[in-house]
Amino acid sequence: MREIKVSVDVFASIWADRKHGENSEDDILRRVFLEKNPKTKTHYADRKQGGYFDNRNKVFFPNGFTIFRQHKDKSVTATVISGKWATDDGRTAQSINEISRKLLGLAENVWLAWQYKDENGHTRPINALREIKMYGNDTPSRSIQITPKHTWRSDVFQALKELGGQAHLSALYETVKKVRENRGANIPDSLEAIVRRELEYNSSDSETFLQRHDLFFSVEGLGSGIWGIRDFQQK
Repeated sequence: MREIKVSVDVFASIWADRKHGENSEDDILRRVFLEKNPKTKTHYADRKQGGYFDNRNKVFFPNGFTIFRQHKDKSVTATVISGKWATDDGRTAQSINEISRKLLGLAENVWLAWQYKDENGHTRPINALREIKMYGNDTPSRSIQITPKHTWRSDVFQALKELGGQAHLSALYETVKKVRENRGANIPDSLEAIVRRELEYNSSDSETFLQRHDLFFSVEGLGSGIWGIRDFQQK
């Protein structure tokens, strides 16, 4: 993912133009710059014909595309059929997350747990498809995430980054405090509650996920107190 920083008023203007069903800045700007643009409108529409389109991650899985994973010493497969996922035992789900949570009883980062075979026959995590978009014959592109400058969300993200990508809440609280102190921001008494709120608002692992920025994940399951940056890569 690429991240660009905009001023708060520009960020607010983007969301002021939001239409029903748009859950991220990428959704809004995609409509403005792709769907409304006569040079790209037809090509963009062609991407969604058939198969399964993961709107949050902007990844298209064509009909017949198969993913798999190991579960309880056996291989489980799921295939896209008419816009849904069908497992090898005949059950269907609306999303990959639903397969793991409702059909397998697992709370996990599905983009790392599930795999597929690439065109060369190599096994890869489906997370790779979020970097190389499966849009037919389109040139692979990277999605853009826009965040306003200096938010609680960005403070939590920065703190986890400084802690190596994941940490227990006790360490995270202290590091967020230092991040804010270093730029002269206020330190409210409710800092710990705000940090927990930002983690849960911005994680699909949480029931209070706002369906916008899937930045964090619960490393050892909710309640463990250990959180990490989703898809973090140490540089």
